[in-house]
Amino acid sequence: LEPFSYRFVPASSGNYTLTMLVQDLAGNTAVSSAAMLVDNTGLDPAWRGFKDLALGFNFLYPWDWSDPSQLTAEDGTPEQLVATDPEGAIDLYIAMYGEVADTVVQQTVETLSELADAQVEEPVPLDGKPGYVIGYTYTADDGMRHAGTVIVLWSEDNGATYTFDIDAPEGRADD
Repeated sequence: LEPFSYRFVPASSGNYTLTMLVQDLAGNTAVSSAAMLVDNTGLDPAWRGFKDLALGFNFLYPWDWSDPSQLTAEDGTPEQLVATDPEGAIDLYIAMYGEVADTVVQQTVETLSELADAQVEEPVPLDGKPGYVIGYTYTADDGMRHAGTVIVLWSEDNGATYTFDIDAPEGRADD
């Protein structure tokens, strides 16, 4: 017998009913159902969505990349999310801060300057909101040159600042 296999794919557009049946150790059961409509018309199947209600953001990333995982600081507090391409060469880091964008930009540049050459561009409109783009390059421990870009956005909706940092070997920076 072959074990079953599965893969994640976007659902076909249509009406679905999701039913959950729960049974306890005594044999008691409970059933609950919910109807849902899925409209994936025009969806590019090369991309999948990630949504984190606690952090207040969602974004698209390639289907073949790893699921975003939580990195924690030494004290155990959540620090950032990271998703990686299949080869483990390109990383996307996403973090949320309670400070205003100017403070986060300053902290980011200070952190990057310890290991990289960083260039901050003047504030630029990103999706109609003020944002900053910080380009950087550095040499990794293995001697390979890396290039990256940090985008810093402040959200008026929740008063938080978000950073999106994409880091790749220089030859893969355009991937």
